[in-house]
Amino acid sequence: RVDSTAQLIPPMQKAIVDSLTLAFSRIAPGDSKALRAFLEEEYGGQSLTPETNRLLDAFEGLKDIATSGLLLIAILMSIVPIITAAAGPHIERERITAWASNPLRPLDVGSAASASMRGILDRDDAIEDAAQGGFNADRFSILQQLGQTRPATEEVLTLRNRGAIDDADVLKYLEVRGFDDTDAERIAELRRVLPSAAEAQTLRNRDVIDDGELEEYLRQAGFDENDVERIAGLRQVLPGPADVVRFALRDVYRPEAVARGDLLADLPTEGIADAERVGLAPEEFTKFWASHWVLPSVGQAFEMLHRGVISLDELQDLLRTQDIAPGWRDELIEIAFRVITRVDIRRMYREGIADERKVLETYVAQGYTQEDAQSLTEFAIADATIDARELTKSEVIKLYQDGAMTRADAVELLDGLGFAGPETEWLLVLAEFRRFAKFRELAVSRVRSRYVGRRLSQSEASTALDRIGVVPTERDNLIDLWDGERDAERPSLTMALVGRLYDDDIITEEDARVRWGELGYRSTDIDLLVLNYSGGDPEDKTSGPKAKQLTKSDIGRALRDGTISTAEAIAAWVAMGYTEGAAHLLAANYLPDEET
Repeated sequence: RVDSTAQLIPPMQKAIVDSLTLAFSRIAPGDSKALRAFLEEEYGGQSLTPETNRLLDAFEGLKDIATSGLLLIAILMSIVPIITAAAGPHIERERITAWASNPLRPLDVGSAASASMRGILDRDDAIEDAAQGGFNADRFSILQQLGQTRPATEEVLTLRNRGAIDDADVLKYLEVRGFDDTDAERIAELRRVLPSAAEAQTLRNRDVIDDGELEEYLRQAGFDENDVERIAGLRQVLPGPADVVRFALRDVYRPEAVARGDLLADLPTEGIADAERVGLAPEEFTKFWASHWVLPSVGQAFEMLHRGVISLDELQDLLRTQDIAPGWRDELIEIAFRVITRVDIRRMYREGIADERKVLETYVAQGYTQEDAQSLTEFAIADATIDARELTKSEVIKLYQDGAMTRADAVELLDGLGFAGPETEWLLVLAEFRRFAKFRELAVSRVRSRYVGRRLSQSEASTALDRIGVVPTERDNLIDLWDGERDAERPSLTMALVGRLYDDDIITEEDARVRWGELGYRSTDIDLLVLNYSGGDPEDKTSGPKAKQLTKSDIGRALRDGTISTAEAIAAWVAMGYTEGAAHLLAANYLPDEET
């Protein structure tokens, strides 16, 4: 605090002056040893530092008065901490006095000015705190102005560009920031943003500016005079590496190929003008146009070859344009033609058009392994041999089975197809069995319909199946199966009837739920039905009819007859709600006195 510091300065000055005066008066007669005694006497409460003792030792051994003076100054500097410690009690007393007179510490001048500008501290209070720091009101106002944040140069130029201030305000701001009039005017010109080199090139491509203006913009952007013309030439867009490769691949560089493919057809003149506006020269635009066409795919090229639309040489050129490597074009053409299908090759072999070797080659070409292709070839040979015979055999068997042909006619035809006698007999037996099985199936179906419809009893149905020739095991299985169908069509109890049975404790809740579920009710609806028929307390119905409970007298008689023990009787009465004392009285009532 200012007051406390001011009050401490005089006693500290006096202590130092007294020390110096006394020290020089002691050493003036040449009594150097008296200095140590003085210091020890004056600051006896404080121990001399090792540095002070070392300097005193050196001082006592000196004779040169000039050197003694310098050494004396060093000694006095070394005892400054001792002086400070000796003045400690005085400083503490002065500090206590200062706190008592002024318990609030004023703000420093900078903080007071900042608090005033932010509206945190009243201006008069801020000036009062500043006054304690040695600043009057005028100085404080200057300090406030210096503390105000001014817009940076870039911010001032941005404000002007946005119309927030005018040119005069710009110059004023710049002068406040330290620029003179000439520099302020030059700096103000920097608010005008110039087009970049790329933007200037785009403006030239779009004919917004001419070549001279483009070069001037480049000079203002900082390009050297030797580079201005070169940079201006960069406005022309060139094809990239991928574009150049595509041009070469699409025969853009071969005029005869361009003419043959009519690659420049439909070239729009309006597109040339637009291309120039984006920096693309007309000759470059024609290259892009010639290479933009979508070419037929390889599959489409094969199809055109198959239909005779293009020649083999034209197919070669198209494969090259499609970027097919030269080493694979001939191989690709080899697979351009379709392979004969499996069905067609079998027919060709059957007709004698293809031989066994051709059949094998065809299957291999279709992607089968050599082993699988050999198996398929053998199958084709065998199939060609028996196909016709099997077809005719099936027709003969079907006609005989349907009764449209006699057995003798069927035997004659099968013998003519090359079937041996036993084989023919077996085929005809199978046909007769199929005929019998067909009629048997119809008869069984008729019995089932009548039994399920309850027009036949179980015994009548069994007798009917026996007459048809159904073996007993199959007959019993059919009856069991039909019983399920018959029960499914049996009338079932209604919802209300099931509810009454449940309410009357004739069936349990589980039985009721099952029957309602069979009637198609959802589980949530079944829960509601249970609540309805149980009077709101379904737990009373879950176990069916209630079991009858023993009465008090029943328990007493059982106790008297010795059926249960006294402890068991007392426990039963307590379970019925009697207190233990009451249960003991009941036991005494039913037992003889001696047993009680």
